Amino acid sequence: MLKDLIIIGGGPAGITAGIYAARYKLKTLMITKELGGYLSHIHLIENYPGFPRISGLELAKKLEEHLKNYDVEIKQDEIIGIRKDKDKFIVNTNKEKFEAKKIILALGSQKRKLNLENEEKFLGKGVSYCATCD
Repeated sequence: MLKDLIIIGGGPAGITAGIYAARYKLKTLMITKELGGYLSHIHLIENYPGFPRISGLELAKKLEEHLKNYDVEIKQDEIIGIRKDKDKFIVNTNKEKFEAKKIILALGSQKRKLNLENEEKFLGKGVSYCATCD
């Protein structure tokens, strides 16, 4: 079935796009590896309006709750290809193929790691990545 919109990415930008698309009554599909994205792995957030202190996981869950109030289909999968075919986009995942009139790439970011011993183990417990802090 041809969708109006496919959103690739389920972090804050993708979730926000999904909410607005649903409010405009677009047939929307979100494809993401992980709903909440990198936000789910942040220990503590102290600069998000409306929440003086909140864990990334808690904020991700609040965003997910908000999204689930709307008619947005969500698939957890990995994209392996996107191509344009005349007036539509074809998006291939590991499991399925989808078609849409438009796509939004809400891919987020990934931090460049330091490649230190035990870096993953101490992430959020002394090791952190922060563009505005650092």
